[in-house]
Amino acid sequence: MFMRRGKPMGRHFLFTDALEVSCRKAGLVDGDGNPTVTAHRFRHTVGTQLAEGGAHIQTIMAILGHRNAQMSATYSHISDPVLKEQYEKVIAAGGGAPSPPRPARLW
Repeated sequence: MFMRRGKPMGRHFLFTDALEVSCRKAGLVDGDGNPTVTAHRFRHTVGTQLAEGGAHIQTIMAILGHRNAQMSATYSHISDPVLKEQYEKVIAAGGGAPSPPRPARLW
């Protein structure tokens, strides 16, 4: 645990603020001056690498601190190259994210 002035340092001081400073110094900012690399992006990178490497969903959940498998399953779906390619085509064409199909009527 890191302390500053007798109090535990938070994640913003230890990581987020330092990352923002680094991004600004490296020129990794958007048109509004906001950093283009965030701490959350690192979580996505780790989750995707674990899924692509064949990690069990329980392993991804434990490492990322997810409470349910659905959160961790996001990484395995995004890492599917075909799905990712189709998703990017839709977004690039100006469409929104596709909605799930409606269930078929049984009568």
